[in-house]
Amino acid sequence: MATIFITGGSTGIGAACVRKFIGQGWNVGFMDNNDDLLTRSTKKNNNSFFYIYVIL
Repeated sequence: MATIFITGGSTGIGAACVRKFIGQGWNVGFMDNNDDLLTRSTKKNNNSFFYIYVIL
């Protein structure tokens, strides 16, 4: 099983990439600087990945 890490994964193109790779069975990690969106994205995708919250 392949693994990918996506930056800016809670919205827009990044979020679409997260969903696509999860759907293809990849291990997915992503980061963003918006903790609320990261939490919602995790719940929306059934906790199928890990994420990192970045404080800028």
